Amino acid sequence: MTKTLSYLLLGLIALTAPLAAQTIEGAITIPSEFDIHDRGWAQLRDLEEVSEFLFALVEAMAMTAAIAFHPRIVARRRGSNDWDLPRSMFLYALIGLVVGFLVIHHGVLIGFVVFGIGGLFRFRMETLSASDTALMIFVALIGLSIGLDLPVMALLLTIAAAVVLSVFSRQLHISIEIKFDNTEDFTGKVARLRDALSAEGFATRTVTKSKFKPFAEIVLSTSEESPSEALAATLTKHQAKPDSGIEDWHIE
Repeated sequence: MTKTLSYLLLGLIALTAPLAAQTIEGAITIPSEFDIHDRGWAQLRDLEEVSEFLFALVEAMAMTAAIAFHPRIVARRRGSNDWDLPRSMFLYALIGLVVGFLVIHHGVLIGFVVFGIGGLFRFRMETLSASDTALMIFVALIGLSIGLDLPVMALLLTIAAAVVLSVFSRQLHISIEIKFDNTEDFTGKVARLRDALSAEGFATRTVTKSKFKPFAEIVLSTSEESPSEALAATLTKHQAKPDSGIEDWHIE
């Protein structure tokens, strides 16, 4: 039995040796030079690299838009987090672009540093939203670029992030939970509430009703910077109306 196993092992080694040799020959080799190159503000004179970054930025944003605004993705939006998802997708696409660009143009060492920072963030990110997590990574990359004496990359990243945030933060999305009374005309109650909210600048995006219960989750959008107080005042005012049918409400 032992001799048979020995023959089998020898045969297996003979079969896999050429494959192993081929793998070794074609393996990716990590360069021995780990220095960070092309540092300082003098990089601004490298118009070729700056233009390459801007072109790559346009490519990444265009391809991300094809996914973020795909009709199937838009149709699946329900809660407020779903409406904020496109912003997170663009932020993460920008993060991936910047990491790859830094590694290609300024040294492999940056990739190891970025992954090390990601390991430190892992313990904190569980309590943050996707957008907040992306912002944390953004400021870490900006600080990393400054620390590596790559201020031009930090500047370009800051400008790109500011543009993405300004475009996708114009509308804030808020989720509210409404408890209606048990009387009929649920649709009419929701319609009257929608009209009252619309008059105060709150657009209704989605309405989700709980099964067999007079509860509804409504996702609103507004351009107000601090809409919570105005929304609470609007709900309180509408609840006082005799035909509102609202027993209680909660702003998430």
